[in-house]
Amino acid sequence: MGGRIVGRMDSEIGYSLADRMVRAPRHAAEVRNPKGCALALEMLADGCGTSEIVKATGLTAGILARLRYDHSEAISVRREKAADDAEHMAERYRAILEEKANMLLDDPDLLKKVNPRDLAVTYEIFRSKASSLRGEATAVVEHRKGVSLEDAKKALEAAQKRIQGESIDV
Repeated sequence: MGGRIVGRMDSEIGYSLADRMVRAPRHAAEVRNPKGCALALEMLADGCGTSEIVKATGLTAGILARLRYDHSEAISVRREKAADDAEHMAERYRAILEEKANMLLDDPDLLKKVNPRDLAVTYEIFRSKASSLRGEATAVVEHRKGVSLEDAKKALEAAQKRIQGESIDV
């Protein structure tokens, strides 16, 4: 993440940072280190971890926690925009993939060259995504019979009674 350009900062994050710089005391991180804070906010919005951001910016984990809190609305807006952009790109690639699939169907020789595993993986990804969007299960959870918490409590109580019954008062 070290190759970021702060000048291309998201407008919501930029406005939030500028607002804090105007209203914050002189010792606030946004005033003392606006570039580092801008980078940290961008990285927070991108979902980067604290240690990665500390390493890239030199800010402390405490300052990051405050930045995350003080600029939470701007970070949320930025993440929502990123999700919308990703959704748009996914739809574009879905259309391209559909076009490629039609090309494969129209050319049997080309279809013979495609690895069946690639087709199976692509199929499973789309099937799983469709199930997820419909709210259907995308995984099977296996429930195994075992000792319940109540059974374990009863076994412990029985063991304690046996121990008490075997002990001799002196």
